[in-house]
Amino acid sequence: MRILTVTARTQGERAGDFCFGMNGELAWIPGLCAAAILRPDETLCQCRRAFGGVSSGAPSSTALVVETDWSRREIVLLMRTGAAANQWEAACIPHVADEMLAVAARWPTGAVLERSFVEFRARSVPKAESGV
Repeated sequence: MRILTVTARTQGERAGDFCFGMNGELAWIPGLCAAAILRPDETLCQCRRAFGGVSSGAPSSTALVVETDWSRREIVLLMRTGAAANQWEAACIPHVADEMLAVAARWPTGAVLERSFVEFRARSVPKAESGV
C-alpha cells in the first residue's frame, strides 16, 4: 500500500517552501485553520500547503509517495501514537489515515506531491511512470 512521507525533495521550487519534519517519517494531511478557510486569499499561515509529520508534528510543503508493507491497522496505530505525542485530537485518526491513504493511492511510488487546500499536484513523477 502507498503512503505519504515527509520529504525535502524539490524544496525550493516554490517560493516559501518549508520542510521542518524528518525526511521519511509518515505524513498526514492536517486540517485547515479558520483563517485559511475564512480568508483564503491572505497568506496568514501555511496550513493550506502543509503535510504534517506524524512523529515530529512538524510541517512540510512536500510529501513523497512510498510503497510500504504496513497494514492500515499499523498506520492508524502510528498515527494514534503521533497524536498522543503531539497532543492532537485522536478521535478522527482512522478517517485521517484513510484520507492520506486515498491521496497516496492516486499517485505512483516516487511522486513528490504538493498541496493547495484540498487539491494535490505532483511536482515530480518518476520518469518510468510519467507517461511522457
